[in-house]
Amino acid sequence: MPSSSRIKSVSEFISTVERRAIETRRIYLFRGQCDNFKLLPGIARPHLFSYSKLETERRILDDFKANSIPYLKILPKTDLEYLVIAQHYGVPTRLLDWTENALAALYFAVSGAPTNNMEPEVVVCSFPNNSDLIIRDYDIDIFEQKEVKFLKPNSLVDRITSQSGWFSMHPQTGNNSGYYIQVDKISDNDMRFSKIKIDPVFANNIYKTLNDCGINKFSIFKDLDALGAYLTSKYQGFRK
Repeated sequence: MPSSSRIKSVSEFISTVERRAIETRRIYLFRGQCDNFKLLPGIARPHLFSYSKLETERRILDDFKANSIPYLKILPKTDLEYLVIAQHYGVPTRLLDWTENALAALYFAVSGAPTNNMEPEVVVCSFPNNSDLIIRDYDIDIFEQKEVKFLKPNSLVDRITSQSGWFSMHPQTGNNSGYYIQVDKISDNDMRFSKIKIDPVFANNIYKTLNDCGINKFSIFKDLDALGAYLTSKYQGFRK
């Protein structure tokens, strides 16, 4: 994409979102990425798991359930709730993060200090608010799902709630194939995808403007880890 078609400021980004997210009765989700990555969950990424059988997923989840209970404020009731918490704490799962907050997505896109050879972007996904794509019942067998679905987590984890988080859940491409469906490759007339490209030369300026407007790691995650990271960055001048 030519640099002239990449956004160079927060105001430009907001104008672009205003033009694209105009329909009522549709849910608009955003995902910020520091480069043009495939829309696949962590369990499907080659640098983590080049080939993951369902047995691997089940064992990861079982281990998380067995060892996480002493550290949880609220005990999850379903495997899907456990999966959401595991995803939040960096366990590779079949979930991919999204947010309803466009500026939070922009923050994630530029906070990784993109270089000139990277392509930071915000992916925009939308579908009707009554769509069958939305999981409304958490009590399901997550490993028997055959189609990509979306879910808005409950308030089990404060950080997910504070960043207006959603997830897409990705099944494998076939019967225990070891490969996962890419969300923007599915055939569904209800779904729309687009990308807002960001000029990496202006990523640092955008990052600073977002901080000046109160969009930072602490405002998004609202916990002590995020506060510590935010204050370190602010007072060390890490991103001036």
